[in-house]
Amino acid sequence: MGVFDFAHDGHRALLAHAAQKCDKLIVAVHTDAWCRSCKTILPANSELERLHAVQAFGIADQVVLLSDRNELCQRFSITHIFHGDDWSLDEMREHWGRLLDRYRLQTVLLPHTDGISSTELRQRVPRIGWWLHPIPAHILEGLHGTDESTLRLHIFDALRGLYRELGGTWILFESDRARIRKEFPSAPCVLLQTCDLPAIVRQIASFDYDILVTSQLNIFPLATELAECGSKVQLVVLPHGRSGKKVTQKSFGPAHAPRYLQRDKPLVEQCFEVKTAAGPFPLFDWRSANDSYTHLDDFLARGGQFENAAPSTERPRILLLPTWGPYAHDKGLLLAPRWHAAVAELTRDHEVWLAPHPLCRKRMLETFVTHTGVTLLEATGRSFELVPQVHCAIADLSGAFFEALLFDTPVVFAESCTASTWPDDYSPTRRDLEAAIPFATPETLATLVRQQIGKRKPQQHTLATKRLGTIDGSATQHVAAALRELLARSEQRRRLAQLLQETQPPG
Repeated sequence: MGVFDFAHDGHRALLAHAAQKCDKLIVAVHTDAWCRSCKTILPANSELERLHAVQAFGIADQVVLLSDRNELCQRFSITHIFHGDDWSLDEMREHWGRLLDRYRLQTVLLPHTDGISSTELRQRVPRIGWWLHPIPAHILEGLHGTDESTLRLHIFDALRGLYRELGGTWILFESDRARIRKEFPSAPCVLLQTCDLPAIVRQIASFDYDILVTSQLNIFPLATELAECGSKVQLVVLPHGRSGKKVTQKSFGPAHAPRYLQRDKPLVEQCFEVKTAAGPFPLFDWRSANDSYTHLDDFLARGGQFENAAPSTERPRILLLPTWGPYAHDKGLLLAPRWHAAVAELTRDHEVWLAPHPLCRKRMLETFVTHTGVTLLEATGRSFELVPQVHCAIADLSGAFFEALLFDTPVVFAESCTASTWPDDYSPTRRDLEAAIPFATPETLATLVRQQIGKRKPQQHTLATKRLGTIDGSATQHVAAALRELLARSEQRRRLAQLLQETQPPG
């Protein structure tokens, strides 16, 4: 029976020795609730992760999540107890008490592996949680060829570089565990057991992080739940994938929340308090910060570049980049019926790819493919990697549109927005784009695309950076530095609070 945090080689050796000395080996993994009640052990890994890790050893006949020693003895007719020899027989008697005599248990001390300590491993883990949050059901309904796990891959894609820089603990569902274990084999994990937000927040709060990083689609309910349960964590919201859009008041709910965050402030200063019924809650929202656009860093690190030669294919290749909005039909966006005939004309003498956002609706995409004959690609959220592979891209007003402008692959804008959807303070302005980017209607689309084939458009990059900021592969370092500063401030506050408590006179 043990906590088995990190399930390291010392644990494996202990279980292997025990298995050699018994007919059937039962391993009981302590629950999170039991660990919290002890107040001396706060595992970095949650109970489900620790259970799975011990099961993965393949040594025990049965692994159970259980902290009640009496129930363990009764259920499995225990005859022997194994423990490392870092404990004495007196310590074993102190913990098992009268159960030793009641069940006539024999205590066996096995060699303890020196140099491996769960306590030391825990102390190395920064107090920061990375939450691959649940996606609201109304957003998931009818998505194209995806599920909630696939969509969280889109979020993981934006966080993995930061995790490499900082470490910490992943907060995720069992369906995502294999992905994390493949890329970060020794990373601590908190496995969630429910999609219920209050229950999830209570579980997160019990691990006492200094910082919780997420990309929550609606952050106000999350902040409210954290405040309600008395959590002292600082909430950081980062962009995931196709960002570059202004953060509006709708994201927060209460009227006192700022309509837009200031893009010219350093990351660590973009903090304000969300006022909830349980009191103010600290929130760092970096979705609109110029230096928080991290997901292109990996592309550049692997040798990707924004200047590219035209693909050497006999048949010109076109890439469609539609936004994922649920009102695409009403607003006349690229997936709307008004574009069907124009795109179908292009497919006659061009190879046309459609790269959907992971949130695009399946039925809408199927209808579009049926009427146009385009090739539907997988919804990965990394459509920017496709732009260098085509002769021309067509996009409507979306984050993917501005990402496409980073490259010198020519881009045509599928005209669909009105003055009301393109605010005067939107940068770059509509006039800026019209001077450099062809604005197409359904009637002019095919002609404008044919005119762009073979051209290089390096001037687009300047327009893109007005919206996205400078994309030079260093955003991950900028965000990591800001998070380190937050962690340092939290550590200072915690030490000060501890010092005050120690020096306060009794009573």
